[in-house]
Amino acid sequence: MTSSSDAPEPAPQTDPPLPALALTVDRHDDGHYFWAVLESFDRSETYERLFESSTGFTTYVAALQAGSAALAVLAAQRR
Repeated sequence: MTSSSDAPEPAPQTDPPLPALALTVDRHDDGHYFWAVLESFDRSETYERLFESSTGFTTYVAALQAGSAALAVLAAQRR
């Protein structure tokens, strides 16, 4: 009978690191809300705009929901 300590070690994961993404919503001077997806390319605290909505939304929540949907599509594409 072998003990559990004799079991082989699992192979290390070789998945690429996940991107450092963030979603933000900004209110422009005209009163509309725009979402933007940001990425930190070097894992620092500095983020750059990756892409953003081309049209404004009348509420913060509507912009946040649309941005969340766009972020989900992006995450699915990067798997």
